[in-house]
Amino acid sequence: QGQALAPALVRHSGGNPLFLLETLKQGLADGSLARGELPRPASVGALIEQRLQRLSAQALALARVAAIASVDFSIELAEAATGERAVALASAWDELQQAQVLRDEAFAHDLVRDAVLRSVPAPVARRLHADVAAFLQQHGGEAARLAAHWEAAGLWSEARQALLAAAAAARAIGRFREQAALYERAARACERAGDPAARFEMLLERVQALTMGDEGDEALAAAAALEAEATSDQQRLHAIACQVN
Repeated sequence: QGQALAPALVRHSGGNPLFLLETLKQGLADGSLARGELPRPASVGALIEQRLQRLSAQALALARVAAIASVDFSIELAEAATGERAVALASAWDELQQAQVLRDEAFAHDLVRDAVLRSVPAPVARRLHADVAAFLQQHGGEAARLAAHWEAAGLWSEARQALLAAAAAARAIGRFREQAALYERAARACERAGDPAARFEMLLERVQALTMGDEGDEALAAAAALEAEATSDQQRLHAIACQVN
């Protein structure tokens, strides 16, 4: 039956190797291939979602933690986020491996992670991002990734602090364009936090980073925009000083 279905499988997949792989997994799981039939979901995403629906509640919860944590996922982080010891997560972990959702501590492929992410309600996702950020902060995680989790959690004060640390790290190795982008994100965090004065300061720092990176035209345009946005004489003077520099 497998040999007879092979040409149909290739046609069904449209030559997409991921679609072919997921079709095979789905057909083996639901028994349709054994019956000489092909599963007929509309897309690769639908195939993956069907597999996710067969997971136990604990396995799906663990997969959601892994999807939110992304490259920062580990068994230690899973313990912190779920409140369970590793031994209590063993069955769920094995289930995710058997279902080919995870391979060790990473997803089988990005499409699986994307499907899991779509299954996480927004309020739950924000809380998980906060949990991941708190874990990374406690364990010396990279500032840029820490900042991304605080931003996704909507915790703007924490995000600003992490972005400033990441900007300092970028400056230390001469990555001024990256530093400028981090200050721009810090300015957005200040805006979300309702702190316009701090936002202005972050945008000033962005101009200085652009200047250090020889991005003259962009730096000049940004400084001119800041002068237009200034709401006090002091802010106006800082913006003019940036233009002079």
